[in-house]
Amino acid sequence: MQQTKHVVLGQMSGTSLDGQDLVLVELECVEGCWNFSLLATHTFAYDPAFVDQLKQAHQLSLSDLESLNLEYGLLTQQHVSMFLKKHSEIHPELLCFHGHTVKHLPQQGITHQLGTWQQWANHFEIEVVGEFRKPDVALGGQGAPLVPGGDIHLFSKYDYTLNLGGFANITDITHKQPMAYDICAVNTVLNRCVEPLGMLFDKGGQLAASGELIADLYDRLNALEYYQKKAPKSLGIEWVEEVLIPVIDEFSGEKIENILHTYIRHIAYQIARCLPPNKHVLISGGGAYNHFLMEQIRAQTQASIELGSLELTEFKEALIFAFLGVLRKQEQVNCWASVTGADKNHSTGIVFFPEG
Repeated sequence: MQQTKHVVLGQMSGTSLDGQDLVLVELECVEGCWNFSLLATHTFAYDPAFVDQLKQAHQLSLSDLESLNLEYGLLTQQHVSMFLKKHSEIHPELLCFHGHTVKHLPQQGITHQLGTWQQWANHFEIEVVGEFRKPDVALGGQGAPLVPGGDIHLFSKYDYTLNLGGFANITDITHKQPMAYDICAVNTVLNRCVEPLGMLFDKGGQLAASGELIADLYDRLNALEYYQKKAPKSLGIEWVEEVLIPVIDEFSGEKIENILHTYIRHIAYQIARCLPPNKHVLISGGGAYNHFLMEQIRAQTQASIELGSLELTEFKEALIFAFLGVLRKQEQVNCWASVTGADKNHSTGIVFFPEG
């Protein structure tokens, strides 16, 4: 019986800006079937001032962006060092970094993630896999979503996986060739709406639940052109600011709780459109803790909704990037043309070897 085991570190920093997720995971392949065991997890929250820098990163000049990149690289290096020191009994053979996306315009051939991949490889003296999105964009793909490369191997008992983070993205695992795409913005909008109240987020969706539907806003949101497009398709913060926020700002005179209520109803509607009845769906991501959002999703779909464990809900994407890195090292397909629209299935990511 062919069997292989790998102990790997995975990193993810998403558009929700809630921090840097790190996992140490054991990945085991037995006769072509993969299993995982989370050995350690931790989220390092970003300082509020650094969050503001990340929010504005897509507007920076190249020189300012490079300065931010170096700052981000050092911060990530410190986080990983603390994490590995705390779990010194675990020795990863590979470090897999998503980095942090600051520009995503795949239709223009542009996607940019913060990360000092070579510096990390040199510092930790361990091979690093990073730059997962750029090789796919170079092949004509969207560079996103990438999690299906892990979903089809690690979560195949489900029909669909749905991540509720800065954006909602879905993977359809019911076909031999997986399908996946971004559905709509989630926490990138919800968190922005409560900033005037001095809140980081609407805990549990309590404020949204107290609001009322703004019918005109609801209709305007659902009529946005993106929702009529067929996959492959993906979203970036640029779309949120240039297309979505201007619509919401037209209703700035409305109570914040009503805007939140309406936007969550909109999210649930768009998600329900993507979930056929009687299908088994795994939901993860920070949005899973928004009780009002989950209530609305369940109300609008006849699919069977399941939440994973606390660790899986919070660290699924970091886990998957660890797994994608292992596949990249083995030169196995981890990115599907049916998902991103690239010219072909391929093994995405760049391997950085320690120098010296």
